[in-house]
Order: sequence, then C-alpha cells, then structure tokens
Amino acid sequence: MDPVAKQISRDIDSGKYFSEAREWYSQIFLKPAFETAIMYFYVMCASVILCIVAVNLYSIFPTSKKITVVAKLDNTLSYYPVIKRVNGNYEQNIAEFIASRYVKARESFVPDRFPLNYKFVYRNSSPQIFNTYQEAVSTNNPNSPLITYGWNGKITVQITKVMHNGNNKVTVLFTRKGLDNYNRVLFAQNLEAMIDYVQGKIDFDVKKSSPIDFKVRSYVVKEIKA
Repeated sequence: MDPVAKQISRDIDSGKYFSEAREWYSQIFLKPAFETAIMYFYVMCASVILCIVAVNLYSIFPTSKKITVVAKLDNTLSYYPVIKRVNGNYEQNIAEFIASRYVKARESFVPDRFPLNYKFVYRNSSPQIFNTYQEAVSTNNPNSPLITYGWNGKITVQITKVMHNGNNKVTVLFTRKGLDNYNRVLFAQNLEAMIDYVQGKIDFDVKKSSPIDFKVRSYVVKEIKA
C-alpha cells in the first residue's frame, strides 16, 4: 500500500484526520466570520460613544449665544388678564357671561367638543339639574343627540341676547340649528332659556386666582313662536 494511504488510514483510525479537518475548516471559514462580527460590534460601540460625546460637546458649547437684557417694567399687573365692569354690577355681568356659555354648552352638540361641554355643564350645575341633562344626552335615550346624530351631524347655538332679571335670574335668547355633514339645515328654533343660579362671592385678587363658583339650580327652555 502507498505510504501516504497508510498514513491517512492510521490518522483516520486515531482520529487525527478529523481533528485536523475541523481545525482547517475553523481557520478558513469560522475564524474570519467571528473576527468580522467582532469588528462590526466594536464599530457600533465606537459610533454610539462618538454620538454621546458629540451631544455632550454640543451642550457644553452651544451654537447660539445667550445675551442678558435688562428690561424695565413700570407695572407688571398690566400683563395679567383683568375683568372690567361693563354698565352695572360686575357680578351680574359675569353671571350673564357664564349663563350664555352654559346655554351654548348644554344646547349645542358638536362631536369633537361634546366632552368639554359635558364637563362644563357638570361643573356649573346643581346635582338635580345635571341629572336631567345627563339623562337627555345618555345613549339610553333614543332622542339623545349621540343617537340621533352621532358623527353625522351637529347642533349649533347662536346667542342673540342675554338679560339679567335680578334675584340671580338670567334669561338667554338663542337660535338652535341642526345641521348634517354637508351643513344643510335640518331644523331651526328660536328659544328662550330661563336660568336661576347661585353664585359665590368673587375675589378679584390676582394673587389668589380663586375660581368662580357658579351653579345653575333651575333651567327652563321654551320655544319662541314667530
């Protein structure tokens, strides 16, 4: 037998042949692939570190320069919103304003504003008055605007006149229109809302920022016939 063949036979019997074959495969294929993966890992780590360093350097050395400016203000209170009295008792003026907002929130139905209007009516109603409103807009009520219109229409309200009648009573005249998705008028009503309310004392101290306590305790709406 050829000496080379004999040597290969002896290497196969001893397992040396397969060991050398695995070593050769590892050196030719596995080791380069492993070294390439390690290199990519180091490059990624270096890129991340470089980005972090760049961000930190940017924060230390900003591209814009801050300049200190001294401004003299004679009266800073002029920058705060203020409520001015308009022809009469300012508490009545505020009550008229909130009452008109209340009517608009309660009688209108615009799908994307409904949650805000619902909260406004809740905050400014006595429990009994709010329960009546809640039953009217509930999905259990077949006449609820949520059932009648859903996302396919809306009800708009235009306030035409607000009158304070004394003794915590306000009358609000308004026009109510139902519109479809194409803004075609489905119905139009001229209505009168009679509101009886209770209002806490208003403190105009801007430092306290006290909320206005206004609660509707009676709410009656009737249609005005032409």
